[in-house]
Amino acid sequence: MSNIPLEDRKNWIGGSEIAALFGLSPYGTEFELYHRKKGNLQELDLDSSERVQAGNFMEPAIAAWASDKFGLHLRRVRRYMTHPAIEGYGTSLDYETVTGHYPAEIKNVDGLIFRDNWEVEGDKIIDAPMHITLQLQAQMACANKDKGYLIVCVGGNRLYWMEMEAHKATHVRLEKAVSLFWQRVANDSEPSPDFVKDASAIADLYRVSGDEVLDLKSDNYAESLAHDYAAAAADEKDAANRKKAAKSEMLMKIGSAGKVFLSGFTISAKTTKDSEIEAHTRKGYRGFRVTKIKTKNEGAAA
Repeated sequence: MSNIPLEDRKNWIGGSEIAALFGLSPYGTEFELYHRKKGNLQELDLDSSERVQAGNFMEPAIAAWASDKFGLHLRRVRRYMTHPAIEGYGTSLDYETVTGHYPAEIKNVDGLIFRDNWEVEGDKIIDAPMHITLQLQAQMACANKDKGYLIVCVGGNRLYWMEMEAHKATHVRLEKAVSLFWQRVANDSEPSPDFVKDASAIADLYRVSGDEVLDLKSDNYAESLAHDYAAAAADEKDAANRKKAAKSEMLMKIGSAGKVFLSGFTISAKTTKDSEIEAHTRKGYRGFRVTKIKTKNEGAAA
């Protein structure tokens, strides 16, 4: 949750946004951030999302648990922390320690995501995802503190923590990146988009059409893009048909089995019974999910 109103966020780069300036955020890019701060795209109203609202209710319990388990006396922070030297650079702290006022960032993390992206020894966090590391470093920079804490609740029943030292060289890089970003905004210097990651932002920027008719017959690159799109659409259709055929043939092979084990895959094909559907049709909906068994160097695919 941010400690400033939504309409004021366009004037600040916050801790949760800082990783986007380095291409390290899983939630957005510098291109999208640029257009949000320019006012071309709306700021994300994360406070109204169910996940963030859930976090607001769970954070006090996690903070109390961490205070008891790890001996950290934490208190809620409601002020917005601004950087002492860099204009437009600030952050909202979750909690801070009563002694020393050190930032404490609290995360509630899914078990599988934690397993794949975090490293721990016992209840100590050894390595955290880079966007979260940068967020806490930004908080330390804005609060002018030499350390901070990361508290992570996993699956609702496991608690981990990390005491992170301030990294001054990182703080300098963050300060330079924020300053350069605001120079871009002032100079109308749009960052280069990632046409995959920024597809939604670009669609939103150009969502309204006009009456203009554009002749690009002499634009060879535009023609190549049209060819790429048409070829991808054909591949997509072919892939959908192959997926449909493979599912149909597999259903004939497995019959009424609800769970199937293969070399390298598992298949879940259980019927989900809906009381209303069952009452009228005596049928339910049969799901079908193929999962690749994860190896040491691979993630699961469905």
